[in-house]
Parts: sequence; structure tokens; C-alpha cells
Amino acid sequence: MEREKLLAQVKAFQTYLKNYIEDIKSRPQTNADKESEEYKIESRADHQEMNHIDDRYTELREKINQEHYDLFSTITPDFSLNIRAMEHMYREISFILDTIANLNDAESKQSNFKPNNQPFTKDEVQIINNQLDDLQNKLIETLNKQNLSQEKIIPLIESVKSEISDLKAEATNTKLGRKDWKNQLINAMINLTLILSFSQEARNTIFIYFQSLFIYLQQNIFLLKP
Repeated sequence: MEREKLLAQVKAFQTYLKNYIEDIKSRPQTNADKESEEYKIESRADHQEMNHIDDRYTELREKINQEHYDLFSTITPDFSLNIRAMEHMYREISFILDTIANLNDAESKQSNFKPNNQPFTKDEVQIINNQLDDLQNKLIETLNKQNLSQEKIIPLIESVKSEISDLKAEATNTKLGRKDWKNQLINAMINLTLILSFSQEARNTIFIYFQSLFIYLQQNIFLLKP
């Protein structure tokens, strides 16, 4: 029941935020005098409204992190009080809702399945390697967009490759069950988030791709069919 209440609150907030963004964008573009009283009143109203939205989102994120700590705690909201920040917030809240919906769907499908902690088969290892290669390529692509010097970017790329390489090696370990490997996957996500914590885009990329990989593996590899 508490989870359903939280989901309803998040959906209501998403609608509220969407309406606010649309209202801001629908205003006529004018060259108003920034010193005029009318401009100051409207600016103060917008600032107060955005403060209210930011405070409300902070409260929701605390509740979301309590309910789904392992899913969303690695992404820290970092918003300014402007329209682009509100759009960023809307995209993130939409992503959170989509992720929860996917997980709920996965949970409903898993009700008749049994946990599987056997080592991965050769075919499963190949599937995992392909998924991890896609993740590595996307992370490197994201890093290359950061306009960093070669001295800074090369160690970061090597760190990404090292984490992915370790995950691949552990997947072939016949003494390691798939349930235990899943814990390695979560640890790798945390490690990469810390390594690339300087970039919001990189953190989002890590989160999105790891979540997609995790859900895929949970639905197709981590469980035994009845």
C-alpha cells in the first residue's frame, strides 16, 4: 500500500511539473524591462514556484530512495532554479517511473520462477559479454563528450575498461553463482558512479545502462523457469 501511495504521489508530481513547464513556455516572449515592477513581481513568483517544486522533489526523492535504495540512490539531484533545470527534473522523474514500472512488471512475471545460482552457461556468458560491451562503448562515448584533456580522460577510460573486464572474468568463473555475480554487477555500478561522479551525464548513463542490463538479466538469466 505504501509503495502504491508513493507511486501515485510521483505521478501527480510529474503531471504538476509538466503543466508548470508548459505554462512557462507558453508565455509570450517580450523584451520586458528587468527593472520594471511587473518583471520583478513575475520573477519573484517564478522563483518561489521553482523553490516549491525543488523542495517537493527533494521530499519525493527521499521517499523513493527509501523504497528503492539500490535503484536510485546513486543519482544525486543537482538542479538550479530555471526552466532547463525543471525540464531535466521532468525527464528524471519520468525515467524513475518507467524504471519502477519495468521492475513491477518483472516482479509479476517472476512469481512462478525460482532463484538460480548455478554458474553461467557458455551461451549466457556470451550474452553478458555483448551487453557489457554495449555498456562500455556508451560510457566511453559519454566520456569523450566531456571535453577533457588526454591526461584526464585516458585514466577514466582505462578504469571503465577495467571494471567491465573484471565483470566479464567473474562471469566465466565456474565457482561463482549467477546470484553472486549479480552482487558484483551492483558493486561495479557503484564503483563507476564514484569514478565518474564529476559528470551528471556520465552518472545518468551508468544508471540507465546498468538498470537496463540488470532488468534484462533478471528476466532472462537469473531465474529458473517453472
